Amino acid sequence: MLALAAVLMPALAHADVVTPLMMATSLHLFIGNALIGIGEGILIAFIFKARILRAILWMVAANYFSAWIGWAGLLGAGSALRPDIYSVQTLLGWAIVASFTATILLEWPFIWLALKGRTHRSKAALLASLIAQTASYAVIVPLYYSTSDVSLCAKTHLERSLAFVKNKDAVVYYIVPEGGALARMHLDGSSGETLMAIDPGYFQLFTRKAQDSGMSDLCLVKGPIGSRDEKVVLPAFAPTAAVAEDEDYQTRDHLYRVPALDLRPEKDREWEFLTYDAFQAPLVAFGKSKGESLSLVVESPFLTWRVSNVTVLPNDEVLFQLDDQIVILDRTSMKLALITRGYSPMVVLDRGAGAPSGKPPESLPLTDTKDNT
Repeated sequence: MLALAAVLMPALAHADVVTPLMMATSLHLFIGNALIGIGEGILIAFIFKARILRAILWMVAANYFSAWIGWAGLLGAGSALRPDIYSVQTLLGWAIVASFTATILLEWPFIWLALKGRTHRSKAALLASLIAQTASYAVIVPLYYSTSDVSLCAKTHLERSLAFVKNKDAVVYYIVPEGGALARMHLDGSSGETLMAIDPGYFQLFTRKAQDSGMSDLCLVKGPIGSRDEKVVLPAFAPTAAVAEDEDYQTRDHLYRVPALDLRPEKDREWEFLTYDAFQAPLVAFGKSKGESLSLVVESPFLTWRVSNVTVLPNDEVLFQLDDQIVILDRTSMKLALITRGYSPMVVLDRGAGAPSGKPPESLPLTDTKDNT
């Protein structure tokens, strides 16, 4: 089936955590396709009076063929469409319809071969494909529905307005997805501007204390672990007290727990927030005193979004990267909104520190971080 390989291939690249959806998909791809092919072959042979062995063999081949075509086609389509938090659930519904329709057409030639010698063969093969896929999807859809999880969108209140944001004076710096540029804006979506072009190879922002100034530098990093190239991109861009120091940004590359950067006063840290460095990377929160917990994720056969670069602001507002989206969640009201598209968000807490004001230089020189420490 078309949906099968859409989960498995990315999962193999991040095989540190196995989720129910990944397990179901793997079993389906390697074993389930054969079983479904046998069932569809028997059904077609019974209804259309075809030779049972011929029908089974062609339907097993048809299911493996459509599964691998599905990996290339559906994942490519999901990347091209670039849904956001507002459209993803609708897209997933249409993806099921598209997968069902495409599977009927892709498996039709195999059924045509299985119905050798039948009159009106082409029409019969199309009808047989429709019947076979209807029977199969009656089993497959509930299976994948029960193992998928889109709680990050389904269990929150999606807001198109950022009016609910409490930390309106905060500023987020981020990397623009296309073109390689550094940009910033307020968390209420105002005063957005592109600051400068950067080398597209840089993928992570982090902060580091500037030498003898009470200020912090905004830095960029590129390259693999062990041979990282670090550069200062905005020297002394904000007071150290206004940012979460992130000199140990390498923790983002560790497996499993990745704690959030926390800008709340110590006394207000009742809830702990984190994510995981894994294929399925949820936003996880724990209430320390009452033992409450929260886990939000988007994982489906057609689309999986990873949570990363989590920063917690006063009043339990959580800003994080979700695939290529920078979003903000109010834990108290469970309101969730998209701020902008971007990577590696880094937050400055107050308007007086690093706030957009005036036109910045066209470019600033990149300086080795070792020269500033």
